[in-house]
Amino acid sequence: MNIQITVSPDVYRGASAYAAAHNTSVKEMLISYLEKLRPSHKQADEAEMRLEELISMTKGFHIDADDLNGEKAKSRYLEGKFIKG
Repeated sequence: MNIQITVSPDVYRGASAYAAAHNTSVKEMLISYLEKLRPSHKQADEAEMRLEELISMTKGFHIDADDLNGEKAKSRYLEGKFIKG
């Protein structure tokens, strides 16, 4: 995929000088930087596994629409465990 970006002449001159000093190109620097932003497959797999673990932990819990921070659910859990139990 080809994309085009616009930067000020000063930014381009600075990037070009830096690239030349490091025996590379502005294009290669951008590619390298953007690749660092992309999560690795390992990171994505670990995140997916953690998400599945968290979802499985919430099965059986009911969270009301007005309890987005989970305070009501936490109170119900603690009451069931320590007061009614």
